[in-house]
Amino acid sequence: MTTARSDLMPPGQAGTFHIVARCVRRSFLWGIDTYTDQNYDHRKTWVEQRILWLSNAFAVSLLSYAVMSNHLHLVIANQPAAATAWSELEIAERWIRIYPPKYAKDAPANRNV
Repeated sequence: MTTARSDLMPPGQAGTFHIVARCVRRSFLWGIDTYTDQNYDHRKTWVEQRILWLSNAFAVSLLSYAVMSNHLHLVIANQPAAATAWSELEIAERWIRIYPPKYAKDAPANRNV
């Protein structure tokens, strides 16, 4: 039987977690895919940079990571105390850093949204 995520990670409680994300359908994250004979080496640096960039936007410490050919491992420690210390403006800035508004580039200055 599975355990609810809210039981594994109670809100507001610090913890250290091992996270695994795996590619599907025999896809390759990086390296040479022996099934299709395509080289995806260019992706590894991009994935590593993205992991580091995202870890700076959230209240987590990235303790370790490994980018494998078809999956990745992260070891993170969440920092709920850091998140509660953020102002509403800082929360909004972090959110927009990750999810920029689609209309931001061509929006009129007085647009009411």
